[in-house]
Amino acid sequence: MARVAIFEPVQETRELLERLLRRHGHETVTADAALDPADADALVFEAGCASGVALARLLRAARPDVALVACSPVPQPHGVAGLAPLELLVQPFSPAQLGRAVSVALSRPATAASARA
Repeated sequence: MARVAIFEPVQETRELLERLLRRHGHETVTADAALDPADADALVFEAGCASGVALARLLRAARPDVALVACSPVPQPHGVAGLAPLELLVQPFSPAQLGRAVSVALSRPATAASARA
């Protein structure tokens, strides 16, 4: 499966995301500012966290094909504008919804618009 980086500021939530993604067969790594863009096929990040959104923008700029999954307590988070294509998971979400969102994001080809975002 894929190597998925996780950027979640709450440790318990980050650990839960890691366990759930491993159950879906993915290798997980903790995302931080030192993450090499070549190290991840996808990024799951907290859309309400400025650092997570900034990391998503850096990864997308370096790798237009990186799959992005934004987790948010609101259905239209402001920080993710310009990051399309990405999957948006509105919290709370189920383990199945997380797995499906990552699969969809990984299967979606990068677009010219996302390369310019």
